[in-house]
Amino acid sequence: MKKIFFVCLFFCMLVPCFAQKVDWTKKIWDSSNYAAFTSMAYDGRYYYCAFREGDAHVAYENYAYGTIRILRSRNGRTWKEYLTFTKDGCDLRDPHLSIAPNGLLYLLTESVTFKGKEVDERSTLYSFIASKRRFTPLASIVLGLLTWNWLWDLEWINNAGYGFIYAPYFAFCKTRDGKEYTVLKRYKEITGVPTEASLLKVSAFKYISVVRRRDGGALLGVTENIESDWSFTELPEWIGSPKMFSYKGRVYLVGRRRETNSGKQITALYEINLNDKTLNFIFDISSGSDSGYPGVVVKGNKVYVSYYSGDASDTDIYLTRISL
Repeated sequence: MKKIFFVCLFFCMLVPCFAQKVDWTKKIWDSSNYAAFTSMAYDGRYYYCAFREGDAHVAYENYAYGTIRILRSRNGRTWKEYLTFTKDGCDLRDPHLSIAPNGLLYLLTESVTFKGKEVDERSTLYSFIASKRRFTPLASIVLGLLTWNWLWDLEWINNAGYGFIYAPYFAFCKTRDGKEYTVLKRYKEITGVPTEASLLKVSAFKYISVVRRRDGGALLGVTENIESDWSFTELPEWIGSPKMFSYKGRVYLVGRRRETNSGKQITALYEINLNDKTLNFIFDISSGSDSGYPGVVVKGNKVYVSYYSGDASDTDIYLTRISL
């Protein structure tokens, strides 16, 4: 009996043991078109999920322009349409939700116009959303002279907002009011075309980011001062549309992984080991051939993850609840 016990103990020490489990998964938006690129927020009363809906991944030529939809739920299970954003002649893309220091829901989205298949103009828009469907009209952020810009996501830390732009170049930015932004540092030295970036405050003296690169593996960024230089290290695998969260001192990542053999792009959950800068794969969340761009809300020991899943022409919006 002792021998069996020690063999089992030795085996458990060798194999990572994860307590996380999926409680349930449900479709929260059944689209007849291409619905994708999700984001989530929770304001203490309601859960919100934003996403883009259009005819296709990109709205050039004869495709309809993308629309931003926001759903709302009191319990995380039953969802209703809340708001819809459009802009004449523009493809709205990649919405990102957050709760601003003033308590309002804050929406970022990208506005793109095309000439044929080429991007003609692009700019980042914002809106502050209050209760009873009241909101400010979509307006362009002010980023110095950079009228062509793409701010991917925003994290509010100590009453200021921080995030990375990746057009016209990759740089770290700051805002006090969600309207006017300044570039704190441009990172010319990063190769492989850095794009989507997630940001997380781990402690008062540690901040981390995960950055997708179009032509290479993902990067892990670390800094002790949110407004000082970031130090980047290459992660061992490619990760797309990263979104991080923390729970009881542990840091997790939800992102898009690419299967080597099938080419599937799957939404998956990882734990980030900050000591050796590695990723511990926990499990896949989605099973479709095309999936990703998650939103995350943590409430207690429950994590709500939104994402899109389907094939290249027909995708829907899903929500998975995970127990930690």
